Amino acid sequence: DFPVGKISEDLYWKFKVILAANKILMIPDCLYYYRGRAQSIMNSTFSWKRFDELEGRYYRANEISKMIPDLKTLAYSDFLSESMLFYTKIKINFKGDQKEKAIKKVEDYVEKMRLKLFEIIIEKRI
Repeated sequence: DFPVGKISEDLYWKFKVILAANKILMIPDCLYYYRGRAQSIMNSTFSWKRFDELEGRYYRANEISKMIPDLKTLAYSDFLSESMLFYTKIKINFKGDQKEKAIKKVEDYVEKMRLKLFEIIIEKRI
């Protein structure tokens, strides 16, 4: 699934392509060039649009935990570490009501993930 209108759209599908591969090889040739632009969303000031990335990481963590339960802890940890970065970016870039709403949005995601971490503890995976 390729989500329309979202940034960081590769978070929604790239892991599925990798998991579906029968074999993955590494070659020394550079066949992919990333073209960075000063005006790109990744180089712009942190904004509400960047929450697409947090949503994508949440989606990826949940999907990976279902597809490969042994990677559940790693997938959830990746999401939670990104959430901590979001808190920092929110504190620097947002003010007043916008800051409160943004923190609440991150906290809602983290609360959902916290329940999943209890699953891991119960399964004695950590």
